[in-house]
Amino acid sequence: MGRAKRDIFTGIEIGTGSVKVAMAEFEEDDGLRVRGLGQESVPLHKVVKGEVADAEAVVELLARACSAAEKMAGRHLGRMFLAVTGSHIKSMNNPGRVRVARQDRQITDDDVIAANANARDFPLPIGKQLINHWDRRYLVDDCRETLNPIGLIGDLVEAEIHIVYGQTNNIMTSSQLVADLINQAPSALFYSGIASGYSLFTPAQMQRGVLVVDLGAGVTEYVVFHGPGVFHSGQITVGCQQIVNDLSLGLQLPYAKCQKILNALGEYGSAIMRLDSKRCLEVEALGQAPRRLPCSTIETIVELRLRELFELIRDELREQGAWSRLGVGAVLTGGGALIPQIDKLAQQVFSAPVAVGVPRQVKTDAGGTLDPRWATPLGLIRLGAFALDIESYQPSLWQLVGGDLKKAKDLIARAFRW
Repeated sequence: MGRAKRDIFTGIEIGTGSVKVAMAEFEEDDGLRVRGLGQESVPLHKVVKGEVADAEAVVELLARACSAAEKMAGRHLGRMFLAVTGSHIKSMNNPGRVRVARQDRQITDDDVIAANANARDFPLPIGKQLINHWDRRYLVDDCRETLNPIGLIGDLVEAEIHIVYGQTNNIMTSSQLVADLINQAPSALFYSGIASGYSLFTPAQMQRGVLVVDLGAGVTEYVVFHGPGVFHSGQITVGCQQIVNDLSLGLQLPYAKCQKILNALGEYGSAIMRLDSKRCLEVEALGQAPRRLPCSTIETIVELRLRELFELIRDELREQGAWSRLGVGAVLTGGGALIPQIDKLAQQVFSAPVAVGVPRQVKTDAGGTLDPRWATPLGLIRLGAFALDIESYQPSLWQLVGGDLKKAKDLIARAFRW
């Protein structure tokens, strides 16, 4: 049996631009009731490209964010799940094969479990640590791809898994910061790009094929969900801070001023450049006379950087054979998804449907919805519930695997184990 439905779960994200803490509990309808939120802005150079650079400063920010969330919830943090990100994160695919043992050559759940065990039997480079592994696809007799091979006739069954790993010391730094502050180690670690996807979609929806792009301050992560799990993931160490830096260089203005310009972009422009000489932005900077900047110049700088970013993602997914898996299209989330008309720009590059994604089925005590910046912390809570086998809140998964409850639980545990 799972734990009580009203247990509190906590998602913690230590990002380049902010530290976020979300406390929530599950409701009967697969919804999340958010009880507490805490957020602290991270000063420049304290977290660089998703990696902690100043541990003392980050601990202080995390302490304030946790305190704010607990005060709002009126409860302690409960089970905690931590997002992992940074330029050190890598991914790979690894296959595992078994020969079908039965005389009638019908594939059983034991064959699938054995194939997955063989796929997980791989050596990582020295100094690297496994973060998560996810089902990728199944092949029967080297030629038939299937969502679920159980019950099919074949001689060989192959399970391919997608592996996410990173630098051991970097991962331990973030985990130890949480453990030292709260006197409790995180219950599980998850790659933040994958966590974001689980806050937006159910596994049944992701089965059809969707690209999730999480645009953070220092890192942009992208994940293709398809079939039984994750088909491909990656990241580019370019985010909103790089756009601000481009504006600072191009406009010859201080970084802090350009950060305000980007944050207010929706008031005068968008991510797509429009030629209009009448649209200007008056800017004052310390030690400089006020200047009138054409809004089209600002838009051009923003568009060029974002267009290049989306082109890099598109080209890599095509190279990896993942682009053809996108049955649904793409969804943008993270702080960068708030840039006005960024979805329209991405749609131009991807030539596919693109939407801005917000966390699904979330209620807050204050009412309203949470924006894309909270996708990772809330996704951590959903993934954590899966990993701990606490909430069987996705009936579609049982339908996918078929068979009795024991078999289904075995397969789900394998698919979502960290």
